[in-house]
Amino acid sequence: MKYDIEIQKSFLTQKLRRVIAPLGVLLTVIGLTLLGYQISPQNEDGKPVLLSPRVAQIANYQRQVRTWASELGQIQAGLDALLSSSPVDLLALDSQVNQYYGQLIRLHEEVDGTQAPPTLTGLHNAVVDAMNACSDAASSTAAWVSAPTGSNQSQALNALQKASELLKVVDQNPWVSVQP
Repeated sequence: MKYDIEIQKSFLTQKLRRVIAPLGVLLTVIGLTLLGYQISPQNEDGKPVLLSPRVAQIANYQRQVRTWASELGQIQAGLDALLSSSPVDLLALDSQVNQYYGQLIRLHEEVDGTQAPPTLTGLHNAVVDAMNACSDAASSTAAWVSAPTGSNQSQALNALQKASELLKVVDQNPWVSVQP
């Protein structure tokens, strides 16, 4: 006696769908959760922070300001080093001044192209003032390189001092140090 058991394909397909569909949903949820955990901003304890669009915009702008302030500080340090050196190799000094000008132009374009959140307009204005003062210091340094006199060097150092003070205003702004 031979018995043949026949299983309908539709029955097997239904059972498979009942297992695979929930498994697929579960894997999708786990994957999205892990992805969200990896790309979400985190607080000091390393826990993810849920940000509203407004708070996310503020946090992003704060990061940008910190980057800009750091770059301005580096440019100012470079200009200070130029002004502290003796003008022996004028071509090398000219090349360095032009490099700092290029960095300042790129920063100006970046800042001008970035819209500050309404609550950070004062901070944005402080960044623009510091950037303009740094540009003035670079111009004064270029004038010193083209005519290395004590008067031009003094003017450049004064402009650099003003730029440094305005950068301190940016650094001391509470929005720069506070995390949302």
